[in-house]
Amino acid sequence: MIDDYNLEGLGIEADLSLPSVWLIRPFAPAIEWRGKPAALCCDNGPEYIPQDLVEWATEKRITLI
Repeated sequence: MIDDYNLEGLGIEADLSLPSVWLIRPFAPAIEWRGKPAALCCDNGPEYIPQDLVEWATEKRITLI
């Protein structure tokens, strides 16, 4: 997870295969630390964005780009 403004690394999650709920897990500490972002940029394309992430972002009122 990288802050697009200052290119600061905010978190990392690595594994061979990550369930979609694990993608959401690192955002909670980052939001507590830096505040809620207006948007998240997902560079894989919309067809690869998991539904769990879409629902989480909608609930938190965060736009997915």
